[in-house]
Amino acid sequence: MHPFFPPELEREIFETAAIADEASIPILLRVCHRVRSWVEPLLYRVLIIYNEKDPYLLALRSKSTGFKRNAVRHVFVDYDEPQMTPGVIDVLSEFSGIESLVIDGYQEGNPPSSLDTLRPRRLSLWVPADASPWAQWALPRPLFSSVTHLELYRGRTDERTSWEYWNTLASLPALTHLCLVQSLAADILPEIMQHCSQLQLAIVAFWNQSFSDEAVSFAHNLPVTDLRVVVMVPESIQDTWLKSIRGEPDFWKRAEAFVAQKRRREIESTSYFLDN
Repeated sequence: MHPFFPPELEREIFETAAIADEASIPILLRVCHRVRSWVEPLLYRVLIIYNEKDPYLLALRSKSTGFKRNAVRHVFVDYDEPQMTPGVIDVLSEFSGIESLVIDGYQEGNPPSSLDTLRPRRLSLWVPADASPWAQWALPRPLFSSVTHLELYRGRTDERTSWEYWNTLASLPALTHLCLVQSLAADILPEIMQHCSQLQLAIVAFWNQSFSDEAVSFAHNLPVTDLRVVVMVPESIQDTWLKSIRGEPDFWKRAEAFVAQKRRREIESTSYFLDN
């Protein structure tokens, strides 16, 4: 197929078409060699991984390191086991161009050390029930060094923690947005707001609509007075992630708008609950 337009324009046309309709990518791959080289990486731009037999993950094993670095930008690992298998970890550690990473599912211990090759700007992880040793060992690692938006999940537990274990949060160089579950926020939110001076937004998230009343109660009895704090009941973790990578108004943007209203005194600065 001979080009009809300058190469730069032709590439932009095909890439725009592929991003607008991802289902069309397998068809576009068959147009010609140069179009394939442009759009094939877009096939792996957004990955949702359930296990090491995922077809996209298997296909990426045969790709070069450079291809994996340049192609993969957003990864959601939906895992039910207490540990990711080595097969998933090994491939995941090669996505060095990654921008957002979600590991949704309880994981025992610290994130695998091989993930320190990654520099995501947005990172979402589950922490163990006993989060104190996790915070001491995990947060200083390179994996967190470029993170601007950090979400930390934890199942319901009676385990308590304190700021002495979490003070490394204040030294994360890029962190501006933080989302915690209630069980963590109840223990360390006042210290976070005091010591994380560059933090622009702190969300306390109740990740289930059945906890709406509990979220309202928490907002009315907040252990700190700071207009940067927002209490909310977001959509599912995967839905909010998909919205963010599509550029749609996700829960971060909604909370930012809420804080902006407080700064403009359109609503009370001590209003903390953001309803859906």
